[in-house]
Amino acid sequence: MKRHIPQWLFPSKIIPVTPWRSNNYWVSKPSTIFILVVGLWLFGTGEAFLISANSGVSPWTVFAQGISVQTGLSIGWATFFSGIGVLALWIPLKQKPGLGTVLNIIIISIALEVMSKYFAYPNLRCFTSYSNTGGHCHCGFR
Repeated sequence: MKRHIPQWLFPSKIIPVTPWRSNNYWVSKPSTIFILVVGLWLFGTGEAFLISANSGVSPWTVFAQGISVQTGLSIGWATFFSGIGVLALWIPLKQKPGLGTVLNIIIISIALEVMSKYFAYPNLRCFTSYSNTGGHCHCGFR
């Protein structure tokens, strides 16, 4: 059966080497950290767009919205605390978080907190479509 399926459809067994890749969990080049922070900020901004469009968000943001509604926390703080909770679940797995994991929790939470205040909930359908498209482009660009 394998000979009838193109090779490029099978998953790779190696991790690709990119110029911004770090060999250490906590030590990275400034350019790597810059690319990471910009990418995470764009993702958080995209999620804020999707929240303002009120037409659907990613699963973790739905979870954070539920925490936000139940506790009265803002969406940024709810995202932060849910990220810390997931990180706590790593302890029994004996996994060590790296700089990217910790920055993921912090930067996306801050971006959601800051950017969701700038994007009002649109009333007109064209603005909802714009927010929805903008959110998907920002999340997909990352």
